[in-house]
Amino acid sequence: MVLSDRVTIGAFSVLIVQDDVSPNAYKGSYLSIGTGTYIGEGNNIRAAGGQIRIGANCLISQYVTIVASNHNIKSDQLIIKQGWSKENNFVVINDDVWIGAGSIVLPGITIGTGAVIAAGSVVTKNVEEYAIVAGNPAKFIKYR
Repeated sequence: MVLSDRVTIGAFSVLIVQDDVSPNAYKGSYLSIGTGTYIGEGNNIRAAGGQIRIGANCLISQYVTIVASNHNIKSDQLIIKQGWSKENNFVVINDDVWIGAGSIVLPGITIGTGAVIAAGSVVTKNVEEYAIVAGNPAKFIKYR
């Protein structure tokens, strides 16, 4: 985990960086947060089984979930024993991004510089630079 200068993390936020311990599992989980980024209260940021990179000067409001990986879901064994998928096991949030309260950013997503994610959105697709998106799933509204 790398926290740059002037990073603020609100109370009751959870930051997890954890590799899977099962054989042949993903190794290299990583979380970095850029200079001047604010992370509000009660957030859940999980770089478990993948990598999350949050840029500089971002605003991440309260109760936001950012997840780097999904569990494998083969039907021939218990999900809890399968470990994390190695596909799309990353999230990239570029500089100057604002993520509204209660939003969820799913694995395999890149959010472009200057984008705004409206409160309560579920981000299932990449977000263009300076785009404003909203909803579940998040859809393009307009540019800043």
